Amino acid sequence: MPILHIIVSTQGAISSVTEWIFEPLISEPSVNIIRNSLLGQKPNLIKRVLRPLAAISKFPGRLYLGKDLIKKLKSIKPEDSVLFFSIENVRDVRILLRNMPPCKKKSVFFWDARKSYDDERSDRKDLKKSKSFKKICDVYTFDPDDASKFDLNLIPQVFREMVCDSEIPYQEKPFDLYFVGEDRGRLQQLIDIKNTAENSGLCCKFHITPTQDIDYTEDQRKHLAFSKISYTENIGLAEQSKCLLEITVKNQSGPTLRTMEAAFLGCKLITNRVQAKTSGLFPARNLMILPGEIFDFINNPPEKMDTKKLDKYNIKYWWKQFV
Repeated sequence: MPILHIIVSTQGAISSVTEWIFEPLISEPSVNIIRNSLLGQKPNLIKRVLRPLAAISKFPGRLYLGKDLIKKLKSIKPEDSVLFFSIENVRDVRILLRNMPPCKKKSVFFWDARKSYDDERSDRKDLKKSKSFKKICDVYTFDPDDASKFDLNLIPQVFREMVCDSEIPYQEKPFDLYFVGEDRGRLQQLIDIKNTAENSGLCCKFHITPTQDIDYTEDQRKHLAFSKISYTENIGLAEQSKCLLEITVKNQSGPTLRTMEAAFLGCKLITNRVQAKTSGLFPARNLMILPGEIFDFINNPPEKMDTKKLDKYNIKYWWKQFV
């Protein structure tokens, strides 16, 4: 039986989200998740020396990847497929490919939008990176602008279905508007939205964490949370909220996790991402593109989600397009 081997890094804050999303695949016999703590971590001096050599020779690759990961890679068969999930260093992917047998299909999924369209130098760097990836595997993204600009395969964002412990009636949910995320240049916009909502009598729950190396004023620090919450805690708070807030960083056109959470939980969504209106994912009464009347939108009862529309985002089916 052919198998899809999903290679994913366990480094960084996003790893807990990845583990949570991939959980329904643990019992799927046609999927093998290969976790590793080497890819994505900041390499020490020895690793920095080995990395360029490992991309062109097998022996340094064995030292760079380690025995356990090499053993897992060797289990891949010619009829199998491989997905590099959010591994965005092309050299690491080259190293992995050099240390695994040939297989049916090789794909990489970019889980981050390319960072710049207004900086010519960075733009060229992103284009070069995309071309390098396309030479060795099929490249996929969830971001429409990235797909168009860098000639990548566009596919839906990925998420998983959820079973709520207790469904709280809409009008009884304790939070009207919920946001969680890092500042990343959005702090003042978030403060303004929160003030507008609270001044109209709405109850907001915002958990904004600071971005490293930004020197915040004393007043700005009052709006920041200096402790992080787990992703399962985030889902719990989202379940208790009537509406989730999505404010995308500059140049992102694809849906963030906030969109997915709102859709799968049946919450409303307020977003600055104009592309959300044409996706057809949300009923008209459940989606608001900023600017707009936040109070009236949240207090208008939601429409029921069409759960069939969620299938293409659901990890249970989403993985099959890489086989």
